[in-house]
Amino acid sequence: MDTILVLTVILVATSTFAPGFRRATLPHELHEFKAGQGLTVSGIDWGKAKTNVVLILAVGCQPCERSYPFYSHLAEIAKNRPNVRMSIGFFGSQSSGIQYSATLGAWASSLEVGSFRAVDEKMITVPSIAVTDSRGVIAKSWSGHFSKAAEDEVVRDLAAR
Repeated sequence: MDTILVLTVILVATSTFAPGFRRATLPHELHEFKAGQGLTVSGIDWGKAKTNVVLILAVGCQPCERSYPFYSHLAEIAKNRPNVRMSIGFFGSQSSGIQYSATLGAWASSLEVGSFRAVDEKMITVPSIAVTDSRGVIAKSWSGHFSKAAEDEVVRDLAAR
């Protein structure tokens, strides 16, 4: 009898609390950035440059970490473009993003760091790269782990600015 009572309690608790927990932690769809959409990243001042390149990362994201050599290359290109500024937007708090970016190496140390939150209860796709104007309006974006072809496209776009 005690076993049946325990199983009943577990079943009721699971069916009552688990659905709400799933909705809060696992959004139904991912948010990808689209041209023409305004980008909100706390801690980043869009007006500092005509063109902004924002790396959208998450602490501990393995696809993000595999792309660090590429991001370092982008930072080098952006540094030589007077109208282009590169920054990092971390999913989560700005302070954890700043702490984490300090571990990424010299390429990240000079970049402005901001933070994202969920957008309309959707998770932000990481890694992503968004190119915006001086108002934070997206001109072009790429999401997911970057293939060599996607990396080449990003570099061509940045070189043209």
